[in-house]
Amino acid sequence: KGYDGNTNATLTSANFSLTGVVTGESFTVTQTSGSYNSKDVATANTVTASLAPGDFSPGLGTSASNYTFPTSASGAGHISKANATVNVTAYTVTYDAQPHTATYTLSGVNGENGATVGIVDVSNTTHTDAGMYTTDYWFFTGTANYSDIPNTTITDVINKKDATWNTDFNTKTYGDDDPNPLTTGSGSGFIGSDNVTATYSRAPGESVAGNPYHITATLSA
Repeated sequence: KGYDGNTNATLTSANFSLTGVVTGESFTVTQTSGSYNSKDVATANTVTASLAPGDFSPGLGTSASNYTFPTSASGAGHISKANATVNVTAYTVTYDAQPHTATYTLSGVNGENGATVGIVDVSNTTHTDAGMYTTDYWFFTGTANYSDIPNTTITDVINKKDATWNTDFNTKTYGDDDPNPLTTGSGSGFIGSDNVTATYSRAPGESVAGNPYHITATLSA
């Protein structure tokens, strides 16, 4: 059976064979339950069933009173790995200078979860800067009772944050040097930790008739 967190075994008549039955006579074993020697994939290797006389159904022309029946039977039995349920949620957020990582839920069988089931690795989904990350991926490493899940691609998105910069008006008298600083300004919507600053330059020219001379703010962080 597949791993389900317990030692219960479900049996059919095909799981049993009988010896010592007289030729031409037959019995069907009707016991439908047994027990594995272990609930775990790595150590489960035997199934044992308890038997009572009522578990032996005689075939046509066979009398149960002519036989002494065994009280138990055992044979090889194996448990295969289960599939964990992993749900990974990609993120779509606005840039905030903080790292973001995809989130997930993990569950196994019979109420198992967390490290008992395995480890979901979402480290390849962590980003801070704005962008669309189409090659992000996660994977799952199961414990001995659960199958691994290979790299699975998801798309995470960090949208650009809206921000503005206001450059202040400034003047000078013809023939004088440009003011130092050329002007000042201020921003809004920026993340403080990015330490955005501005340097200013203006269109060339010195004649009064040519004004105004456009001032450009160049931002850096």
